[in-house]
Amino acid sequence: MSSSTFAASVLIVSVLFAGSSVTAANGVPGPVYIHMNGGNHFLEPVVAVVPGEQIVFVSQDTGGAHTIVGFDPTTGQPIGPINGLVQASKSDAVTTYAVRISRAGVYNYYCSIHASLAKMLGGAVQPAVRPGVDGFKGAMAGVVIVTTDSALLQGNPATSREKVVPGYFGG
Repeated sequence: MSSSTFAASVLIVSVLFAGSSVTAANGVPGPVYIHMNGGNHFLEPVVAVVPGEQIVFVSQDTGGAHTIVGFDPTTGQPIGPINGLVQASKSDAVTTYAVRISRAGVYNYYCSIHASLAKMLGGAVQPAVRPGVDGFKGAMAGVVIVTTDSALLQGNPATSREKVVPGYFGG
């Protein structure tokens, strides 16, 4: 990833997190949760974690599975370490995929079932809505920022600290 692409990503994330102030319980980094439901989107599309902190993708979708595929936004090529599958939930049970990323950086991902990659002006690649997929209007995609910047870490959505989001099950 070029330094200008990285800088632009960090600037966008900083704006998205402005005004938020959620911190981890007891100051100890716990898992950060990213939820998916029947609306085919990630409830917390941008989260920040410290290096090595667990990221747990949680399916609260009873209708179908979701993939979580990391990609390079300059080329569209798949990159690790984000690369998993979360099966559809059955009844009130949730299914998960967990990963830890130890290297600081910006990690883009998308659900390849509900989004596809498309070239944009200037050759950059970003997720786009897959034709024929029901759900919210945006592409099912997100970003994980691995950092030690306390302002970014404190800006995660409140729901990123809950394994199950009340009232969110099934869409």
